[in-house]
Amino acid sequence: MEPPEGFWATLWSFLCFLPFFIGLLLLGIIKGAFVFPFVCLIITVGNAAVIIGLWPVHIIWTNYCIARAKQLGPVLKVAMCIGISGILILWPLVGILGSILAGLGYGFLAPLVATFDAVGEGKDNKFIHCIWDGTWSTIKGSFTVVRDFTDTCFHSYFSVMDDLRLQEPPTGKKREIRLLHLPGAFIVGLLGVMGDMPVITMVALYKSPYMLFKGWHRLFHDLIGREGPFLETACVPFAGLAILLWPSAVTGAVLASIISSFFLGSYAAIVAYQENSISMGLSYIIASLSIYDEYSNDVLDMPEGSCFPRCFYLFEQLFVECKHYGESLIAEAMITITDVNECKSGKGGSGVVSTGLPAYCILQTVLRSLSANSEGLLLIDNTEITTMNRPRDVVFDWFFDPIMIIKEQIKVENFSEAEENYLCKLVLLIGDSKRLKSLNAGMNFENERRRAEIDAFARRLRGITKFMSRYPTYRRRFECMFNSLSEDLAAKFNGSRSVTGSKLIGRSRSGLRRLFSQKSFGMRTSKHGGDQEIQSDEVNVVESV
Repeated sequence: MEPPEGFWATLWSFLCFLPFFIGLLLLGIIKGAFVFPFVCLIITVGNAAVIIGLWPVHIIWTNYCIARAKQLGPVLKVAMCIGISGILILWPLVGILGSILAGLGYGFLAPLVATFDAVGEGKDNKFIHCIWDGTWSTIKGSFTVVRDFTDTCFHSYFSVMDDLRLQEPPTGKKREIRLLHLPGAFIVGLLGVMGDMPVITMVALYKSPYMLFKGWHRLFHDLIGREGPFLETACVPFAGLAILLWPSAVTGAVLASIISSFFLGSYAAIVAYQENSISMGLSYIIASLSIYDEYSNDVLDMPEGSCFPRCFYLFEQLFVECKHYGESLIAEAMITITDVNECKSGKGGSGVVSTGLPAYCILQTVLRSLSANSEGLLLIDNTEITTMNRPRDVVFDWFFDPIMIIKEQIKVENFSEAEENYLCKLVLLIGDSKRLKSLNAGMNFENERRRAEIDAFARRLRGITKFMSRYPTYRRRFECMFNSLSEDLAAKFNGSRSVTGSKLIGRSRSGLRRLFSQKSFGMRTSKHGGDQEIQSDEVNVVESV
């Protein structure tokens, strides 16, 4: 469905859509009011029976498995038994209340969503489906919820407990609490709460008006143009409800920031304990304010950066390497004007710059580390990230551990220099089918198995890079790097009045001048026009030479 163009067409479309929306909303509410008592009763009774029936078993077996765990030391076992006892005592109350809320939400919202989904494109007998969809299917779904909950409380629970009880320590040393480090960690955690809570509260209150009006502006824009959450019919009621309840969402966001500031500040105790350093915990207290400020700026699309002292990011050098290798790859014509314009426009396409360039830099880091016989990753500034000094963050593990695995696998494969060069080009160009075809044609392998192994490494590196691009602040940092690269190269090559050197050097400079000139970024040219520009640049180079 294409959104209407023009103000009057948009207004007429909105007025025609409003009665249709209200009718479907009322029908969905009636269906939800009829279905949710049965669904809530089934989920509550079923889950409550499972919780109460297995509660004594959970208490006994949990404490038994902790006591017999081979990975835990005696002090940690006592602490875990005391802590888990409080959770087990509250489990029936929390579980039953959660089942009631889940039954209410699922029983009311599922018929409402199904009502709007029934009038979607490609559906027959829409009137019958509007009435019937979401009634009996929701009731059957409630039994499925109880079944899945039973499997979790029985099969999944005992599987996890068996692993805890039977698994040996991975390093041969049991995990234990270091009692001497607890007082210092406790003091640091207390200071973190006292420092982070008031500051984060003030920052959240300061940014809440911006979030309120910016959110309203975006939601009303999508409503009038039938874009964003209003494009799918099934999402319309929730998107309309979001406009009405947006002030509540902003209030909830502020309250969530205040509550999370307690945990963010208290995490300083964990940092001080893990790093065996009070100074590291105090540094985290200051850095956490910068982290919150930067993340909130990213979410609200506010100006980047933070007024607080920012922490030092070990992977900051990734973007420095992107700029360094980007200059050399452009000079070698591995990155073309099409790739640069594609990245600037934000289109997916081949992703040579947006995904291939960071993946290329990661691969160069891996190869550099292998050449230096590094135990970890050796960055371009000779900073070495190992399992000992890496950030103690679960999210960082998602990036670091897979890269280390790839590093060890490349070490075992023992690629030749030609195969390493092929892998580097493949990582960069694997999204461009035309250049990839010419690259494959120019490389001969003894067997196809070797080619498949190299191809697998390239795809895995691209996948890791794409996953990293979803991490908060990554896109902002990449755009800063890309803009800095554009400005530096434009100033460097546009400022030169004459071309010196060989014909090859002249062509590369002309290409760089064309890539990062204001004309190239300010307007789009056709393929024919681009070819003419390339030809004219080459003629100018020949004349200058």
